[in-house]
Amino acid sequence: MNAKFPCLLAAVIILSCALGCRTFSSAGGSTNQNSNSETAAAPTPVTLENSNVTGSATPPTPTPPPNAVCPDPAKPCQNKTISFDEWAISFKLPTTIQPNKTYTSTRFYAIIVKTLQSGDEDLCDGGEYIESLENERRSLQREHPGRKVFASYSCPNMSAAEYEFPGSYDRKTERSLIDNFIAVYAGQSKEDAEKLLPALKTKYPDAAIKPMTASAEWIDQ
Repeated sequence: MNAKFPCLLAAVIILSCALGCRTFSSAGGSTNQNSNSETAAAPTPVTLENSNVTGSATPPTPTPPPNAVCPDPAKPCQNKTISFDEWAISFKLPTTIQPNKTYTSTRFYAIIVKTLQSGDEDLCDGGEYIESLENERRSLQREHPGRKVFASYSCPNMSAAEYEFPGSYDRKTERSLIDNFIAVYAGQSKEDAEKLLPALKTKYPDAAIKPMTASAEWIDQ
């Protein structure tokens, strides 16, 4: 046997092993690179979760104005200084009330169903109210338990709420044209009031929609 043959055979084996290892290493590196690319492209669970939360977020509920009216007769607004009469519509007042300062509600809509001019009947027979008108107001309140039925009386009452609306005073705002009335709270918009008006007109044909504000004052003499 030629003495050079074992050496040549050994060289061939070593070269084959070297080429095989290099090929395997390249394939493994390519696999790792593809795996890393797929991992980087996929969104993380946190990203998906945040995306869902953002898409389904509920807008915040607007805060009612600090002087909003309280139309639910079962939940009138209370204040330790100014107390609203049973027949008045109440509204939110500051915790601290300044004497001789007029506080006014936000605008709302009401439907005046009945008026009574001074001299039509014996006035103020209930002291701070007219008995016949107050009895009718209470009766109408039972028919509309979900909305305040309120009244205004031109009787001596230093804590009485007052109401301003078109036609309540003359052009010079010097003389009251509607001294006593019964009204029903009709909502925050004219559209709300127009929906209620037909039902009230069946009993009160002269019922009329009025945009209003209520006011109250603590008189300190």
